[in-house]
Amino acid sequence: MTEKKPPLWTRNFIGISISNFFLFMTFYFLLVTIPIYVVDHLDGEKSQAGLMITIFLISAILVRPFSGRWIEKYGSRLILLCSLIIFFAASLLYFLADSVEVLFLVRFIHGVGFGMATTAAGSIAATTIPDSRRGEGMGYFILSSNFAMVIGPFLGLTALHSW
Repeated sequence: MTEKKPPLWTRNFIGISISNFFLFMTFYFLLVTIPIYVVDHLDGEKSQAGLMITIFLISAILVRPFSGRWIEKYGSRLILLCSLIIFFAASLLYFLADSVEVLFLVRFIHGVGFGMATTAAGSIAATTIPDSRRGEGMGYFILSSNFAMVIGPFLGLTALHSW
């Protein structure tokens, strides 16, 4: 007789995995579209297009240590909520970015939201998964970002060619 495993696919686990998918899908969507937008529509240099990706990643990396402290102090759910608000607001700011300089600022803010959100999402996933299924659960959680790695660039390139 086998022991019954604790449930992995709970509402919280599915929700955090979906959130993680959309965070990374947006990242990969913009990874392929922003450089082309900078060069073709803002008349930016190719080096500036590359810096658009770099500034996003730098801000995401710089905010992670602070995110960890904030998660310990305020809780991962509150930090996730705040980060998703920053991430969403930054997404709307792209519509106002009419110069390379403004787009740099938007990318920096967007990266802050991304760094906070992915740190909090990983923390929530780790605490949501039953201890006896940690390896399996984290594997599925990370799979959500792997799916985004496939779908995000496809949607980005499709959007570029369609609109």
